[in-house]
Amino acid sequence: MITKVFKKRYVSTMVVLTVLLAGPGPSVSRDVLTVRAEGTHEVSELTGEVKRLALDDALRRAVREALATFMTEESIDSYSGIFESTIFANMEDYILNYRITAEGTINHMDSPATDGEPDAAPGVLKLYHIWIEASIDLKKLKKDVKSMTTIGEEEVSIVTIILLGVGDFKTFDGLKSAIESMEKVRDISYSSFYRGRVVMEARVAGRAELFWEDLTALLGERFAVIPGGSDRIIIKAGSRE
Repeated sequence: MITKVFKKRYVSTMVVLTVLLAGPGPSVSRDVLTVRAEGTHEVSELTGEVKRLALDDALRRAVREALATFMTEESIDSYSGIFESTIFANMEDYILNYRITAEGTINHMDSPATDGEPDAAPGVLKLYHIWIEASIDLKKLKKDVKSMTTIGEEEVSIVTIILLGVGDFKTFDGLKSAIESMEKVRDISYSSFYRGRVVMEARVAGRAELFWEDLTALLGERFAVIPGGSDRIIIKAGSRE
């Protein structure tokens, strides 16, 4: 567990995904990543130490989310020993600033039933929760990870994207351009092209699941973005229902 206390620095500007199809907006920096994370710690007696440990947990999760934008989950786990004594032991080197968006104690029902007591009544587990928004120095994080691992180029996932109900070329071209402009997208190729159904393959940095989240945020209410598995995404014309 990280015990270093971070000096609280609030986010002055929020970096968000550019919604190209919904109008102009702020652009995403390739050097800075804004992530939201939640941290928890068990409460026996609510103290400043409990809050600090919950905050440490949230910051750790934020840094791990940043790692997942250019590494697979398997690679992060395989280098966990190295990262514990380097990346996670010096998180203040990568967290430019953060702000707490919510915090508080929540009672969770926790069943203590064992083989000897199968009918034991569930108990209450008190956890202190902290939700944060943090800006991560992605450029420095990538540089340091590259220097301490055998990873050369960033790891990529192949994601199949199926477009349904996009009949006119103008809409299709705008949608394709928006996807190509995303920070994680390295290139796009076509598998099949029929009227009303287009299948593409995208090479994206990091985990495919995180790409789905970014794509959902990008397309807003104009398209329904539906996960079709770990490496397949369906985009349908029309708002999300």
